Amino acid sequence: MYTSSMKKEIKVSIGNNLQRLRTQRRLSLTELSKQSGVQMATLSRIENNKMTGTLESHMAIAKVLDIPLSELYEHSSDPIDIASEIKSAVHVDTSSHTGQAYYEILTKNPTFKKMLPLIIKIEPKGEVEENPVSGAERFLFVLEGEVEILYQNQPYKLKKNQTLYLENLIKYTIKNLKDSPAKIFCVTTPVRL
Repeated sequence: MYTSSMKKEIKVSIGNNLQRLRTQRRLSLTELSKQSGVQMATLSRIENNKMTGTLESHMAIAKVLDIPLSELYEHSSDPIDIASEIKSAVHVDTSSHTGQAYYEILTKNPTFKKMLPLIIKIEPKGEVEENPVSGAERFLFVLEGEVEILYQNQPYKLKKNQTLYLENLIKYTIKNLKDSPAKIFCVTTPVRL
């Protein structure tokens, strides 16, 4: 007989979640690879818990599965440690490169937090379009460079040490105005990856 005192701890991984979600949708690894652009070998390694993948690959997978990214991480106890070192009290949990922007999540297990701190690095003269969940709030602090944020057809130019607080987020664009990389500290609530 099974009692609550005999409860076993069940470890759930990103790989377990991916395999479950993929099979529920009757997608083969080959189909998921073609639709997401993530190599089939990478998908196989993730499902077999040999690697966790990158935030960029997770975002592509979640898009194909038509789920919020947080569902892929649900109940997962996997650390997603892609950073090679921890500096001071800041832990970079995972990162993603989208071509003109590079994101670093600054906390462990972000889906279990009430806010998401991250660093956004934008290439020289680069531009990134953000599509947050409606109703979220975001605080931006420019650490390096000069950027223009286009929000509700209103441009906001920010230099180093300037901030912008956005409520009821909708799609907006961040453009690096300089020939050197821009770096922005960002906090979003609620957490939506």
